[in-house]
Amino acid sequence: MFTTHPVTECSEQQLCEAMIDAFSDYQLPLNLTLRSFQFMMVQRGLDLNASRVAVVDGSVAAIWLVAVRERNAYLISSGTRPRFRSKGLG
Repeated sequence: MFTTHPVTECSEQQLCEAMIDAFSDYQLPLNLTLRSFQFMMVQRGLDLNASRVAVVDGSVAAIWLVAVRERNAYLISSGTRPRFRSKGLG
């Protein structure tokens, strides 16, 4: 069972680690430092109030990071950690 929460309930470190893990088994895995994650989110215009995470047993299982410009919202990154895949989080 999972619950969704605003990303404001997570630290930037938790979001960074979840994103790295979500892409860890991709052909080209992400290799982000916290600083490069922060820079990427500023560049992409992360809106903390519009973005969400799925939490399972106290761990961030999936992320949906969103930017909002004027009246339009854009998904700037989403991912599910491998051990939480195939559970309806995507």
